[in-house]
Amino acid sequence: MIKQNEINDYGIPKDGKILIPGDTYLLKMDMLNKGSQSNFNHFISILDKKLGKNKPPFEFYIYMLACICNQYGVDKGRTNELIWEKFKEHSNVYKECFNPPYFKEILQGILDDIYERYASAHGTWHSEKEEGDKEVTPTLPEQIFQDLPPALKNLTKYFSAERERDAFLLSALCVLSSFFPWIKGNYDNNLVGMNLFIFISAPGSAGKGVMMWARRLAEVLHKDLESNYRQQVSEYEEAMRQYNEAKSNGQEAILPIKPERKLFLIPTNSSAIKVIQTLKANGNFGVMFDTEADTLAQTFGNDWGNFSDILRKIFQHEPIELLRKTNDEYVSIEKSFMSLVLSGTPNQINNLLSGVENGFFSRFIFYDFPLSIVWKNVFDRTVESPDGEFHSMA
Repeated sequence: MIKQNEINDYGIPKDGKILIPGDTYLLKMDMLNKGSQSNFNHFISILDKKLGKNKPPFEFYIYMLACICNQYGVDKGRTNELIWEKFKEHSNVYKECFNPPYFKEILQGILDDIYERYASAHGTWHSEKEEGDKEVTPTLPEQIFQDLPPALKNLTKYFSAERERDAFLLSALCVLSSFFPWIKGNYDNNLVGMNLFIFISAPGSAGKGVMMWARRLAEVLHKDLESNYRQQVSEYEEAMRQYNEAKSNGQEAILPIKPERKLFLIPTNSSAIKVIQTLKANGNFGVMFDTEADTLAQTFGNDWGNFSDILRKIFQHEPIELLRKTNDEYVSIEKSFMSLVLSGTPNQINNLLSGVENGFFSRFIFYDFPLSIVWKNVFDRTVESPDGEFHSMA
């Protein structure tokens, strides 16, 4: 039998708790069936990550894995089944335990020891985490949704889960805030636009995906601008053909002006110069929308894409100027009205915001929520599709 002092040598705490907040938080754990095979596979991944290259003797590895099963709340009999089926033909069974029957004996002894010694740790992992999350992450008050204008209120009815409804509404307000660049309010003796910067933070599979419905509200306008641009390019190419023909015949002709591309949805992986040029072409408005904040963080890491300072100026509607040596190009924007919608995991906030000193952090509304383990039937055909409603609204 494994002795207590040997257990400590291999990193088993005296309370028998190996899992810490974050270990299973980002994984799709099945809380309704704690002893599921998928959960067990996650436990192995977590343990292997913790150990890295420092793998202990096989018997201690099994001991640590069983501690995780106990802490998560898998009963002893099921833990026995899972470990036996996974490792009964493992090479280490023959190497360290001599034969499978002897391994079965050792396994039963390990489980008896763990489930008796660490009975107080049984099933403690998730309950502690979830209770903490409920205390610190409230949802938006119901009255907000009752007071919405009818058109927007009608769209929120498609999201029954409170977190999804919150994420959609905040994203939609951010997108719509750039639809009306001429509507302003007085703040500290200055006229300011409705534009918002928002970051929705949650683990993977927590429900952030509903933000894409807010993006749908902008897609018709975005595609319309693209269609107009393609038509203008076609007309420009024809005008250039006529211009070149006239010049070759010695006739006078006016050089056509090349059209500027307009994009209501401005990609986050744009260069700093392209952001300024696009805003100018748009008439100083637009939206940056990205469900992976790391895309913007990686763009900031490049010399050509570090436009954090430009975003800070945009939020305050401050002047933006660009002067390039090539073609002696000068672009000046007196006031810009762009909105920014981002989502990502909590770690992606750290990747994007290195500190609070430069003021970029303070421009954002942050909405953070935890992963809620709730089964959702994604094949349920009784749920009305919002496609038509959103297309009509767009």
